[in-house]
Amino acid sequence: MITGWTHLPLPPYIDGYTGNKSNTCACCRQGICLKQRHVECVFAKAGFDDYKPCRTIYHTQCIRAGTPFISRRDHQQGLQFPNNIQEWPNFICEACAVRQVIGRELHGPQDIGLLALERMRILDMVSSWAKSTHSSYQTQLRLIRKFEDH
Repeated sequence: MITGWTHLPLPPYIDGYTGNKSNTCACCRQGICLKQRHVECVFAKAGFDDYKPCRTIYHTQCIRAGTPFISRRDHQQGLQFPNNIQEWPNFICEACAVRQVIGRELHGPQDIGLLALERMRILDMVSSWAKSTHSSYQTQLRLIRKFEDH
């Protein structure tokens, strides 16, 4: 693994599913308690178009990038998921974004670079918002999520 990086979503197995396991963080490969801060891809369980479900779920503190990327922000903030986010609606993981763009399932090492670039795009986008913006919307997002779950 490259310095500073956590695991990327696993490419699909022969059955067409990605190698991610349900309720297991795709970055650290440890179990996820739903009370822990986490983000889950909106396509984790249902898939989209002709693509199988990705089963991608992350602990928020596990989403990181590293070499060769550097951050222009203080304390390497652009290289890790902000720690004040508890809810992230409509999160789409690297695997689903890349599969949609290239128009096929992921096949192996040739796709790792695309997954890494997509991880960096996600981190850059989420880090471009002010911390106060994320914090001020968390309560409302949590209420919406609870409503959707019932």
